[in-house]
Amino acid sequence: MNLQKVVHDIRGRVIREAGQRATQAPADRALLPVSDEIARLRFLYEQLFAIRNSVGRMPPSPKTLRAKTGTILIRVVQRMLFWYTPQIQRFHNATTEVAENVCSAMETQTAALQRLFTEVGEIRSEVRVRSDQIATHSSPDCAESAVDDTGFDHYLFALQNCLLGPEAKREAELQEYVATIDSLAPPIPGGPWLDLACGRGDWLKTVRSAGREGYGVESNAAALPHCKSLGLNVAGADPVAYLRNCAESSFAVIGAFHILDRYPARQAFELIRGSVRALKPGGVLILESPNPASLLAGAHEAWFDPTHLRPMPAFTAEFLLEYFGLCVIMQKTLHAVPEEQHLPFAELDLVRQLNSFLYGPRTYALVARRSAVAGELREPNGHGAFA
Repeated sequence: MNLQKVVHDIRGRVIREAGQRATQAPADRALLPVSDEIARLRFLYEQLFAIRNSVGRMPPSPKTLRAKTGTILIRVVQRMLFWYTPQIQRFHNATTEVAENVCSAMETQTAALQRLFTEVGEIRSEVRVRSDQIATHSSPDCAESAVDDTGFDHYLFALQNCLLGPEAKREAELQEYVATIDSLAPPIPGGPWLDLACGRGDWLKTVRSAGREGYGVESNAAALPHCKSLGLNVAGADPVAYLRNCAESSFAVIGAFHILDRYPARQAFELIRGSVRALKPGGVLILESPNPASLLAGAHEAWFDPTHLRPMPAFTAEFLLEYFGLCVIMQKTLHAVPEEQHLPFAELDLVRQLNSFLYGPRTYALVARRSAVAGELREPNGHGAFA
């Protein structure tokens, strides 16, 4: 190996790396002291590696009398120290191997630090952006705009009315829930019925027609005056917050129509927990939601309403109700797609399965009942009373 060539190559690489440092990212600049030390260590290792085979060997010498005499003397010394030269070679090889391992380990650690510095820089950038967003949204001007501007609520109210369809048809569907509840044995306890996110008040009007006392909760600024103009008792609040603050065992029936899919998973959990807590012993919870088992509903129609976040499958909703100790007493599907819209040749098994997945019922409903046995409500994990 040509030692001069090796040194020249290393020197050229060091110069090129030094030229690149001027354009390095902040994370790279933070690691420059360490990188310099590793570069020097690598340079020394290359020198050590280059001369590893020269130990114990005769260096080249000119063909002069002095050189020839020196060669003879060196060979005499080598013969006298024949047992020592191999030890020097082994020591030198071991040192070279250690230096290589040290260089590799330090380069690996430096690469890890490089990634860490980059990630920290990205996190800092994101924190600055989010801090600016929070400052913007929490400013007085922005807060006043959010309170005063109800245009979006009016848009949502009009859109949801359109999606619900004619009021008479909807109230006829809701009458079936009243008939189911009235047929229960033992009968439900007396007390008011609650409608969560009551919208235009279809369920409250149905409850009133059945001679029951109904209360609604609605956060939409356009729906509130509409319901009050119909003589309905509606409070302006978020349903989850309302349930958290109401007294335990307050309502005989709670309706949650097309609301569960508007919340993230944790808040949906809180909605059901609060509903169970607010139900009287023997009370009933009605849950109605888009059916994601139907591709038409789950991938298309559910997203007509921009407040929908994620449709919850019937299995997950039923499990959540049973998790809090409710007994599901009725399951039903609604809003089937007309057969004329199905794929033809429905007599074939494959087509029948495709129609089931593509054009299944677009809505499911669960009716669940709390145990009639009075007592302290406890979390299913046994850690204490419901929050």
